[in-house]
Amino acid sequence: MLCDLNYPFHLICISETWLKPDNHLNFDLSGYTFLSQPISQRAGDVGMFINSHLKYHARTELSNCTDEGETLWVEIENHLDKNTLCGIIYRHPNSNIESFFNQLFQKKEKVKIRFASF
Repeated sequence: MLCDLNYPFHLICISETWLKPDNHLNFDLSGYTFLSQPISQRAGDVGMFINSHLKYHARTELSNCTDEGETLWVEIENHLDKNTLCGIIYRHPNSNIESFFNQLFQKKEKVKIRFASF
């Protein structure tokens, strides 16, 4: 399908991969690197295909896996302007929504402090 679109996406984010810490994705997407936030639960997980031409840093201090959901963040380098922070956020359908948003807002504060100097 990506070949038919003929568009070089920078990131392709997916959820519900169901990958566990000891599993690996069983297919390769040519021209992309795959990052994942594996889970210990029965379902969930988020992943990100990053175009191989991009320079990036996984932001592990922002990424997490909890009973409420998963997040995965990367910082894309940009030598002409500010770096770009990209993430995928997934909330488990039956999770505590208040707790999920509290965790998300805590991450927002970390990002605000980190990028305030730019």
